[in-house]
Amino acid sequence: MMKKYWLLLESYVFVWKNTDKILFYNTLSGKDLMIDSNGLINQLMNNLLSETNHYCIELTEDEIKEPEISSLIHLLRNRYMADLYEQLLCPQKP
Repeated sequence: MMKKYWLLLESYVFVWKNTDKILFYNTLSGKDLMIDSNGLINQLMNNLLSETNHYCIELTEDEIKEPEISSLIHLLRNRYMADLYEQLLCPQKP
């Protein structure tokens, strides 16, 4: 059985997105992160920023293994901008 996760952007993180760049800003630390917006990352960010998702989306184990997504999650977690929760431990969407 494939594991599923919740990717959650922290409530104190603001995101600005245009056609080729995405800027994350941590209002608590004042740190930012700017990344390129490619196809896979752009799709993930559109889902995260959707009003119905409230900065929280479901990801499968296979999606997390994608190098671009894995790298983004690593960067965000190291800057305390997002976290990943295994659905087995957290079945309800945070």
